[in-house]
Amino acid sequence: MIDTIGQDNRSEAIALAMTSPFGVGNALFRYTDKACYADTVAFGAYQRSVFDKIGLFDEELVRNNDAEFNFRLILAKGKI
Repeated sequence: MIDTIGQDNRSEAIALAMTSPFGVGNALFRYTDKACYADTVAFGAYQRSVFDKIGLFDEELVRNNDAEFNFRLILAKGKI
């Protein structure tokens, strides 16, 4: 889980939203304190065998290349 903290009222409100399902939807890595599988993680690290199996990140994508990679990983029965 990402530890989100605030330093004043505004940043505390943002931190609260970023650590609740209301603010981030199903991004479990943002708010759960239980070990579980997720759709994505911040700063994921993968074994080389994962890339050998499903390929590298698509560098042609301007954004969301991690989401596309995670999608392929889940389709290949991988776990995040």
